Amino acid sequence: DILHKVLRTETAYDLMDSIMKTHRERFKEKCVEELVGLSVLCKHNEKMYVIGDIDFETNCASTFNRKSGPVSYVDYFKEHYGLAIKAGQPLLVTKPTRQDIRAGRNEPIKLPPSLCSLTGLSETMKSDFKIRKDLDAHTKLNPTKRNAQLTEFLDRIHANREVMSELEFWNMDVSHNLL
Repeated sequence: DILHKVLRTETAYDLMDSIMKTHRERFKEKCVEELVGLSVLCKHNEKMYVIGDIDFETNCASTFNRKSGPVSYVDYFKEHYGLAIKAGQPLLVTKPTRQDIRAGRNEPIKLPPSLCSLTGLSETMKSDFKIRKDLDAHTKLNPTKRNAQLTEFLDRIHANREVMSELEFWNMDVSHNLL
């Protein structure tokens, strides 16, 4: 079946900034309450992570150890991805992905909030009837429209030489017809 994921334009940093403006006295507590458990998509590597904690003791100016020696998060993201990040933001802590574990990286991963786009609907969005109606128009298709979209998707697969070559390499075939 089809799976949909809502990607927001708001980053974890944007949400933390908003919390700072409205809940300055309970900033850390509110950030943990709002962010822990959320899924984020990282701009630098296009991977999904689930926020497990927020490390308020370190920030992007802090260093971590690499084979070549200690490096700050600011320098690391500038050198490897060409991204400039603000030094003062605390770091989001996530569990390593399955792919990271297979590569031998088992320690928690720390991410700058400004590089993490939030996914899913906020509570405000969930309670907004207009937003829900607009989303339903794209996610809850009638059978005829769903069939048309899936057929178009199959056509794009068959028209893409690179995809077809990869399927052929694995001795796989995708039917032109839906069941």
